Amino acid sequence: MVLLPYPNSTAFEETWPTCYKIVLSILTLFWAVTTGLFIMRRKSQLMAGREVGWTLVQAVAGWLAVATSCLTKIYFSQPCFIQLWAYNLTGMAWCLAMLVRGIKFYFQVQLNHVKLFGTGSLERIPTYLSDEPSSTSTQVSRTASLRDKPTIMRGLYLPSSIPPSPVSNSSEYGAIHPSITSLSRMGRRAGGSYHFEPRDTVRGMRDNWWWTNRERSTDRYLLFWFGVIMGVDVIGMVLVQIFTKTFQIWPTVATSPGCVSQWEYLPQFLGTFLYYTIACPIVLWRLRSVRDNYGVRNDLLISVLTTMPLFTNNAGYVAVSGMALHSADRLPSVASTQLSYRDERIRAKMVLLHNMTSFAQVLSDKTIWDQFKTYMAADFCVENALFFEAYQELLVIAAAAFARANIVIAGMPHHGSALATSTIRSGKIFNDLLRRRASMSGGGYPLQITQVCSLTRNRAPSPAPSSRLSSTNSGSSPHIETSAPPSKSCENEQVGGPLPAFVDMPVPESARALYKAFYENYLEPGAPYEVNLPSSIREQVQHALSEDKITVGMYDTAKDEVVQIMFLNSFPTFLHAIRNQGQYTVDIAGSGDIHEPGIGVDNGMEKGGSQGPMESGEP
Repeated sequence: MVLLPYPNSTAFEETWPTCYKIVLSILTLFWAVTTGLFIMRRKSQLMAGREVGWTLVQAVAGWLAVATSCLTKIYFSQPCFIQLWAYNLTGMAWCLAMLVRGIKFYFQVQLNHVKLFGTGSLERIPTYLSDEPSSTSTQVSRTASLRDKPTIMRGLYLPSSIPPSPVSNSSEYGAIHPSITSLSRMGRRAGGSYHFEPRDTVRGMRDNWWWTNRERSTDRYLLFWFGVIMGVDVIGMVLVQIFTKTFQIWPTVATSPGCVSQWEYLPQFLGTFLYYTIACPIVLWRLRSVRDNYGVRNDLLISVLTTMPLFTNNAGYVAVSGMALHSADRLPSVASTQLSYRDERIRAKMVLLHNMTSFAQVLSDKTIWDQFKTYMAADFCVENALFFEAYQELLVIAAAAFARANIVIAGMPHHGSALATSTIRSGKIFNDLLRRRASMSGGGYPLQITQVCSLTRNRAPSPAPSSRLSSTNSGSSPHIETSAPPSKSCENEQVGGPLPAFVDMPVPESARALYKAFYENYLEPGAPYEVNLPSSIREQVQHALSEDKITVGMYDTAKDEVVQIMFLNSFPTFLHAIRNQGQYTVDIAGSGDIHEPGIGVDNGMEKGGSQGPMESGEP
């Protein structure tokens, strides 16, 4: 069988097959290079949540669809059944791979809400570090076994083989599925105070649809249905092949113009019709209010929107439009690959110090925050990180509830604001923290504050703003000084924390259940992720709940304590861990041991200070 070019054509018409050959060769090279780079960067943190395997299936299916369209223009005569099978299988595989990516991402978003606002004990919580819920205990025990090593005990080991969760560090999700609120409606008042019973928590887990059906987001479950649907499609194509008169499988050659769209294309038309009229609108609607720190949502939306015109496209322009739209579908992968290289170069120049400015940078940077949280999990203090994430999300949820009611309040984080698009911005939350510490009588934290503005993300702290934590002996409280030159940009930039007008507002009814679930999960004695807080703070929160005075900022004092604990206890050992990995430049000067708060950390920690040699095994 020989494929023939266009016969009896003019010189101008004969140039079109050559043009298609050149374009197809360029696109094939483009697909091969971008796919290879994407595979090479698959372990980069910016690739988290992009489902490399399913993305590759989608990329290969897109290239096969483009190649099939081009071959119909390059060769005039070819068997029609090749087009029939190629168009059908590539189109169905592309659509299903796209849907699988969307389902997994949306499930992870919803399970993250369940995790932050009440799911019981740690052993029963699904992890994004594995595909199967049944493997959670294995992952937990693996982390615990790492913690038993001496290097973990001394803060010198940072588990880097565990990929970060694509959504676990996000604070910006303003939409909560109604089933999530069932977790916090199971509480009841007892004896005039707010109280939850353990059996109510278990019942709330069983009532939550996302929790009980979490296995539907695993690769094994989705791969099974992917195979079932593709199998049904193949069976339909076999039946078409049996009864067709035009697309029979014979060793003879048919003319390409004769391969018109007839009833034989019914399986393909039916599949694409269901995809574009039902699946695509559902995906667009579900993802409209969901955002993540790694741009996975944008990748999915681009994949949907760039290919929707193909459904109504004229058959004569399938090749041209297919090349353009499927090539545009590759752009998110190209952008994410380029950003991963850029992010790696920027981080190679970062300098982390043991001061409040660098700590703010860790909290505001999505990549380092994921590493810091993984380190705290290995150090058995992950509850502080989860508390911090849930607190940030509460503020955005409350703001979204006000926005839905068309209520605008001073200090409220609006859609797309700094608070709604990052885990935290450094400046204002630390101004709030330090001012409150300064105002507390006998707090033991003497302060000298001029101004702190938000940091530029992913950049080393400039020498102008500086912070210093020092102590005269191991028994004294640390002395923190923070100063920065005045900056006009600080006046109008909304960062890290809300203004008092927003903090003092009563929580809208739609968000009150999550505020109560937050107490149940982090502050109640015996809670799954109970944080270590002074009794006075717990009593203050319990009193507010018992009086039903739930305000937006009712957990601000608890948040300040948790941030201070992370800075004094976890951040110093984390610096040692990442320094020994060589991933960042860590400037730890002086001979004092910074593993315990308030011990011999002085001015030598400032950038540019003298630094003595430190052995790799030093604690």
